[in-house]
Amino acid sequence: MIACQGGCMAYMNQERKKALVENVKKVLAEKFPDVKIKATYSVCNRSTIVMTIQECSLNLLEDMPNRDSHDVNVYHIDSHFTGRNAELLQACRNAMMVGNHDNSNAMVDYFDVGWFVDIHIGKWDKPFKVIGA
Repeated sequence: MIACQGGCMAYMNQERKKALVENVKKVLAEKFPDVKIKATYSVCNRSTIVMTIQECSLNLLEDMPNRDSHDVNVYHIDSHFTGRNAELLQACRNAMMVGNHDNSNAMVDYFDVGWFVDIHIGKWDKPFKVIGA
């Protein structure tokens, strides 16, 4: 975990994760009703909610040839993804950030967030799959 100067720490628990997962599912159903997606969610180090997209009807890795998994930089989605892929990943990130805060100041090495968000597309040992819509 990363502590900030004031002694505060990012914190994620199963109860908060459950609420955020429900929010992700609601947002995806509203904004992407035609997209099928299979994802798992976990808590890492009591500070991070992790979404691992295992299968999707969109080829999320189409901009990354010869890759079967990828760890998404949630701060630079637009730099690495285009079109609906970028929109879907941003919607997932935003849904997992509801209720979060970020009072960080990297210039003075001060980090104060409610929790961190990670998105993975596939895993090193379980490649991402494109499924039929």
